[in-house]
Amino acid sequence: MHHSNGTCDLVELPSGKKAIESKWVFWIKRNADGSIEQFKACIVAKEFSQRPEFDYLETYASTLRSATIWLILALAAIEDLHLYSVDIFHAFVQSDIDTVVYIRQADGFQVNGPNWV
Repeated sequence: MHHSNGTCDLVELPSGKKAIESKWVFWIKRNADGSIEQFKACIVAKEFSQRPEFDYLETYASTLRSATIWLILALAAIEDLHLYSVDIFHAFVQSDIDTVVYIRQADGFQVNGPNWV
């Protein structure tokens, strides 16, 4: 998704720069009856290898507070409104950051060699 949205580029790691390691996470998505719907996998960054003030200056995740959701549900109930839920896949790939981050490719997914990030 990052590649198709143009939010990242595959480049050779510049000398003097450090890349964050990554790993695969696997899980099984099941139906309500317990049968397997699909096998899922994603690559995640091992962010715990970073050091505050050296590798990053701040952290931020745009998430909703539970009080906001309760307020929306209460207003919908008072006004007798119908609510619809939308699941947005890969919303994180549209986020803008003001720094360059190098993430090492996960095992088994190395394009162009191990020094490409």
